[in-house]
Amino acid sequence: MFLTTLFYLLIFPAVLILCIYLGSYYARKLLKKKTIWKPVGIEAGLMGIFALVISFSLLVAGNHARERATSIHQESDDLALLLRKSKFYEPELQQQVKKYMNGFYAIQLNNLNPRPDESAVLINSVEQLDSTLDEFLKKYLTTHPTAGQQINELIQLIESIGDKYFLLLYSYSETTPKLISILLVIFGSLMGVLIGFMNRMQENKYHITLVIFIVVITIMIYSIHDLDSPATGLIRPDYTDLKNIKQLMDNYYGH
Repeated sequence: MFLTTLFYLLIFPAVLILCIYLGSYYARKLLKKKTIWKPVGIEAGLMGIFALVISFSLLVAGNHARERATSIHQESDDLALLLRKSKFYEPELQQQVKKYMNGFYAIQLNNLNPRPDESAVLINSVEQLDSTLDEFLKKYLTTHPTAGQQINELIQLIESIGDKYFLLLYSYSETTPKLISILLVIFGSLMGVLIGFMNRMQENKYHITLVIFIVVITIMIYSIHDLDSPATGLIRPDYTDLKNIKQLMDNYYGH
């Protein structure tokens, strides 16, 4: 991930500068030959296509980020409901649910924004936690046969919490298709050649347009990469809701 970030923030801008220089160099050779060049009318169209590809990529990456945020909010709602229900449980069951919630929070809050390769380990940890609770509930039902309905609701709620967390983990591996990312880099480089060529052919002595082009394209493409990299990027999921429910649980049960 560090190398990818380095590419987008340093190498890619350098490539854009080189492409602009190459376009300018080619134009300078034509000018020396007194070659007359006229726009063919598709230059703006090419920039429009490039803008559409960037917009599509930002939309896809933004949707992935929104899905992560939605999963966190839904999971927090389920955990809040579990905390509320647990207040009315018989002490033995209540303590076991408290133990489960502490274990679940330890797994998630100690591993915020995991890398995709870490997700399988976290999923296995939650499944082991579920298995331990299941064994307790089996024994609990033998001594409390009238608690069947309550246990059934508890299992459904815990299953829902686990599903939301697993969905969040799976979302970390959802990124903009690699082909689109490669296309953005190639297309941006070609636009750099075209802009450098046109700038020189029109004998424009001011380079503010070139500077703005490099800065804007670099920021936009890096933003797409950053949204696709919640484990290492600057734009990360907000776990405030989840932490607030944890604080409520600690306040009620004690640490």
